[in-house]
Amino acid sequence: MFDKEYTFTGKHAEYVRELTSNPYSEDGKGRGVFQRNIDVYMAAPLIGLLYDRTADKDNNSKSTTKIFTDQFISRDSELQFILFTVLLNDRTHNDPEQRIQNSFQNIYEDKSRDHLENLFDQYLLGGVEVLHEKIIDDSKSIDDIVGNFHSFMEEFNDLFATPAHLMQSFDKELTI
Repeated sequence: MFDKEYTFTGKHAEYVRELTSNPYSEDGKGRGVFQRNIDVYMAAPLIGLLYDRTADKDNNSKSTTKIFTDQFISRDSELQFILFTVLLNDRTHNDPEQRIQNSFQNIYEDKSRDHLENLFDQYLLGGVEVLHEKIIDDSKSIDDIVGNFHSFMEEFNDLFATPAHLMQSFDKELTI
């Protein structure tokens, strides 16, 4: 799956550009919240999954931005882990056996691969939308972006972090 270039299109291309650059610099090129498109690609499907957000590819405009094959190849093991995580936790299939089969068998079969890759892309694009909404949408300056990013990280932590008392008991179990 991660052996060819990937193209974001339409509004998702614009969102990725805004997440990887500073839209408020004079030349529009300063560093953004993410350094590269591949960084957005690696974070967004997990954000889409956690926020239960999917989206279809937007082909309504000519806007595009790409990730080249060499960036995928050098991160193949991390990308495979993200893919398996998304497929194992996808709640469109309530049957855990089906999710396991999708992750470790069906993804390698021609008849199922396209559907599962499309599902991954939907979480990816949904995650791009969440990141853009939470960080970029209502900003009017780079300071707003930084503040929005900080607020998003706090919200994310509040929603998904393991409570400290559970971690302490888990650490005790590991040391015994």
